[in-house]
Amino acid sequence: MLASLNRTDREAKEQVTVLGTLARLWPASRDVIDAIDRFMSRPLDSDTRLAELNAVRTSRVDDLRNVEWWRLLSTMLTLV
Repeated sequence: MLASLNRTDREAKEQVTVLGTLARLWPASRDVIDAIDRFMSRPLDSDTRLAELNAVRTSRVDDLRNVEWWRLLSTMLTLV
């Protein structure tokens, strides 16, 4: 799944599903956080950006005290 999110030859909207799954299953994984960060740094349309936010929101990340998650979320919000 991680390799799928890192690919740039896939449809970004389809990768958002992978992003949400990774965030739900392994929210504290450094590799997952880095992969999501790389995905978010790609040029994406506003619909995909909103889908990213929804994927993280519905992933039920329960430890938003994690500084990395706040950094990722603030990056997402500035790009929308």
